[in-house]
Amino acid sequence: MKSRMLQISFALVLSLLIYAFVVPTKGPTPYIIPLPSHVPYPEIPADNPLTVEGVLLGRHLFYDPILSIDGTISCSSCHKQEFAFSDTARFSVGVGGNRSKRNSMSLVNLAWGRRFFWDGRVGSLEELVHHPVTDAFEMGEDTNRVAEKLRNSAKYRDLFARAFPKQKITFRLAAYSIAQFMRTIVSFNSPMDVFVNGMYTRLDDTPYDETFKQFAREHLEETHGLVSEICSQCHGGYLYGGVFMRNNGLGGKTPEEGFKSTSGLLTDLGKFKAPVIRNLSYTYPYMHDGSLRTLEEVMDHYQFLSEEAENLAPELKNARERLRNITPEQKQHLLQMLEYMNDPGLLTNPAYSKP
Repeated sequence: MKSRMLQISFALVLSLLIYAFVVPTKGPTPYIIPLPSHVPYPEIPADNPLTVEGVLLGRHLFYDPILSIDGTISCSSCHKQEFAFSDTARFSVGVGGNRSKRNSMSLVNLAWGRRFFWDGRVGSLEELVHHPVTDAFEMGEDTNRVAEKLRNSAKYRDLFARAFPKQKITFRLAAYSIAQFMRTIVSFNSPMDVFVNGMYTRLDDTPYDETFKQFAREHLEETHGLVSEICSQCHGGYLYGGVFMRNNGLGGKTPEEGFKSTSGLLTDLGKFKAPVIRNLSYTYPYMHDGSLRTLEEVMDHYQFLSEEAENLAPELKNARERLRNITPEQKQHLLQMLEYMNDPGLLTNPAYSKP
């Protein structure tokens, strides 16, 4: 009998080992961000890999006012797809009619970002999610109450079980899923992307109208050169942007603290995140305080930088004379080029819309 029991125990252990290491178990499905071949794949945090189920959960949460204290404000309230996930209000409206303290920045191409918020106060998208949810001027909610509301929802119990099997519903996991969704929001399909990055070997083959082709023939080399020479010094190239912290002279002699409030360093006074310089036709107003309504005003700001601007970025100091010498014609061509860096498909892409 004892021998028989040992045989059964051995067989049971063996079967469990085979099941654990050989028999596949179904879990969340890996999600791959669809990108053109010239765009390097972003680095994804090891503790929050992209999955189809996680992205879907994050997409539901992004559009759901359940995250706010009174059920009126969602992430999408301030980051609207039709405006390239920004807001045309200078300061977005939060719970109780409160106004946020900053202009809502576009959420496009955040997967390549290094620091987030205008003042660069967080270093990951997972951490970013906590701030608007708990900010009294935005959603004004407590993270524990958010988790409780989600646990009480049959819909979210199912979505969480699919995205994070056998894990308790927590705000941390909610934040991870929203971060996953935001990493998938990419924009690389503007006319400039298609042409400049060699998707077509001949200009005449590009799938755009004659207006763009004429502009490309006559002005692309000059304007692209200006962008590379001046704009990309702070924005990190027109593909990405949203990487560097820079003082762009806004505020003159009395700039706001900006990144200094994060780092504590006087050398970071007035530095704010240099945003992605694409889809700009949809993301007005501009700057961290939404003080500039048009791209013409933005151009004027840079062309006539104050000599008294405190702690101005060295790149702008070096470019001051070049900026002042830009002709009205060159200015118009630069504005045209910025229009051709718009990606209209982003505004209606069903992968990013309310589920």
